[in-house]
Amino acid sequence: MHWTKFSSELYIGRKSVPVRSLKCQDELGHWRRYRACTLWNLQRNEFSRRPAQARLVKDKQGRLGVVITGKGSGFVKVGKDKGIQQVIVTSLDTISKKGRVRLLRQVGGEVSEYDGEMVITN
Repeated sequence: MHWTKFSSELYIGRKSVPVRSLKCQDELGHWRRYRACTLWNLQRNEFSRRPAQARLVKDKQGRLGVVITGKGSGFVKVGKDKGIQQVIVTSLDTISKKGRVRLLRQVGGEVSEYDGEMVITN
């Protein structure tokens, strides 16, 4: 798999998958699913029909995660009042199982779990 430099510590994969919801913890610690979509106009704070997109991200130690961005350089809106972000970097378990499988299919090497973190070993 080809990795592109995303920042000084992170590398990002090429393939992206659409994301319509994210699983996050609420204020009480319960896991809930929140809607996620692409937003282009910050003054118009409404959900759009265009889903956000997720790509694999890894650090120098080989730990995997997901970076969620808006489609076409847009912003990501999560939940009714959770906020608007340009980029969200999070763990793999926040996206759906189907999206995870589609992203992990492209990884070269063996993906294993150590101490609750997904790690690529060659």
